[in-house]
Amino acid sequence: MDPNLPPDVHRLPRRHSGRDLAPGHALPDGPAVRDAVEVAALFCEALLDRRHYRATLESLVVPGSLAGWGDFSAAARIMEAIPEPEYLANGTQPDRGAVEVAVRSTLPAGTHATVEMVWQERIGAWLVAGMASAPA
Repeated sequence: MDPNLPPDVHRLPRRHSGRDLAPGHALPDGPAVRDAVEVAALFCEALLDRRHYRATLESLVVPGSLAGWGDFSAAARIMEAIPEPEYLANGTQPDRGAVEVAVRSTLPAGTHATVEMVWQERIGAWLVAGMASAPA
């Protein structure tokens, strides 16, 4: 086991591709959407200990956007404002191979956020393209 990865990453099943988001595919419950949500959850949980999981965070974002994430502190502040988060598919964009994942608190207070996931064919993985917050 890689000590730099959160414990749950070692149990992740085979990834389903953005091609599984073809028009007419059963969404939002398809395996590709579930995989995107799972990777978004891994990213968000790693943000809560961003210093320890820095390499993991860097590996989960679209490579061209890495500089824009800085030290991940802005994204970490978003997650710190969401007590007891849950992760749900919020929308899909099959033409882009993209899934929006809603992150919201299971408690009545707090913030919620959206994580945009995109399928990267070259490496065969879902990666984080962006994250935004909004008041609950």
